[in-house]
Amino acid sequence: MRGLPSMVLCLLLQPALVEAFTSRLSPLTIPDTVIMTSRQKPPPIMTPTKQISQHTRIRPLLSSTLPQDRPERQGRRWRRSQIPGEAIEYSMSERKPILSTVVEVLASKLVRKTARRVTGLDVDVGARSNSDVLAGNLPLVKAKFSRIVLENLQISGGGRMEITGLNIRLLALLLARRLSLIRKPFEVCGEYVLTQQDVSASKLIRDMVQLLVNNVLRTLFPSLHLTFFDVSIDSVRISPRRKLAVHGTANVAESASGMPFTLLTGVGLAGDGHIVYLDDPELVLNPEAPLPVKVPLGSIRAFDVDIGDNARIERLEIDEARGVTVTARTLITPAPPFQVTDVGKRAAFLYDMGAFFSSFFGFTHFSDLNLDG
Repeated sequence: MRGLPSMVLCLLLQPALVEAFTSRLSPLTIPDTVIMTSRQKPPPIMTPTKQISQHTRIRPLLSSTLPQDRPERQGRRWRRSQIPGEAIEYSMSERKPILSTVVEVLASKLVRKTARRVTGLDVDVGARSNSDVLAGNLPLVKAKFSRIVLENLQISGGGRMEITGLNIRLLALLLARRLSLIRKPFEVCGEYVLTQQDVSASKLIRDMVQLLVNNVLRTLFPSLHLTFFDVSIDSVRISPRRKLAVHGTANVAESASGMPFTLLTGVGLAGDGHIVYLDDPELVLNPEAPLPVKVPLGSIRAFDVDIGDNARIERLEIDEARGVTVTARTLITPAPPFQVTDVGKRAAFLYDMGAFFSSFFGFTHFSDLNLDG
């Protein structure tokens, strides 16, 4: 950035600067017109001396009426702190760095370009100064949306997130290059609500459920004297019993047309949110037959999934009316993790969720959708 000629940088920033300035200007209030006749005298013009003296009288009054615990003004204000990485509060006399608003405009455009559809998007960038923004140091970024539709995932119940420790290359943001955008890992903490339609329509959820059910049935069917090949998922829905209802067909050697099944299960958390398991699952084979076969499973802790050290689910609630509410933290990295020691096996399967989302949002080229046993 420092080697970039100032003229080229101004040309690149010009559209975003214009939009940023436009968004920060408030509409002008035009006073009522005073009609003066020839007999009326115009109002006296205040001299510069009077303006200065009046300003000096008012300024101490403003400062004296603003105690430390004053309520926040309207608009964005950040808490002042000397601790690196914490947000800042701008006082009455200070303005938010204009380049923070520029980054908000650019980030919003990048999200809209990446997503197929997004509504209610609001991005709030906190930075100490314009020089910090130019260096790419963004201690805190807040974002929220009403609905977002990505290539394989949609969230229609709304979401909000806080990004901490973000360090970006501003030129990459200007050119909308996600792969080279971030310099170092950063954490995303957010809450997201997936509706019934999201659970049914998101290919990402369907593929993850299919992987998990594949491993469950592959382990279970030999005990039922069935030769299992694979499974196809027809639908994933939210049941009135606060569980996920998975309907599909298992391809087995004993049946040319396959064996229909329904898996009804809750989702439990363990290992401080790093392990996800099937909670009180129920498996029914041939559910539409006159005599469906119910297979007792209990809690299948043998099929739990370790989502990795770079992701942690803090809350996961399933409700038929609202949908699936997920509160989670994820570490997004610009490069594949480098591990030289075995950290020990915490679950039957390993799925690095942090690595997946780093790849999913285009920051890296690694992570495939699979379960490592």
